[in-house]
Amino acid sequence: MEIEFKLNKKEDCFYIRKLVFMEEQGFENEFDDIDNDCTFITIYDHNRCIGCARIFKGEEEGKVIFGRLAILKEYRGKKLGSRLLEYAQTIAKEQGYQEMHLHAQCHAIPFYEAFGYTTYGPIELDETVEHIWMKKYL
Repeated sequence: MEIEFKLNKKEDCFYIRKLVFMEEQGFENEFDDIDNDCTFITIYDHNRCIGCARIFKGEEEGKVIFGRLAILKEYRGKKLGSRLLEYAQTIAKEQGYQEMHLHAQCHAIPFYEAFGYTTYGPIELDETVEHIWMKKYL
């Protein structure tokens, strides 16, 4: 694999999110107004977009929200989600944020805990999937 990260490739990010969240996982309301004011992060293998995420300013000073982490099915299990999360944390730090928050699907809690994220608040439904808020100090 020849991995490369790029910023603000919105069309590539939307393509991955449509495949993973809408077609594979069945979400209907994937796109929102946050997409108009966020930093898109995409990961490529030999110039093929294989995953994405986004970060955006939280409501409180110094907080950034990470979300929409998606990796194409055939690339899962290769630590690419980990690399994308780590890269997003680096970008967030460079943008001056001190905390990263995310609304994780509950099955992904162990993945985020391995990076030092802790849960807070109640479990909530996003469409029909259980999610919980998590955070980490950068």
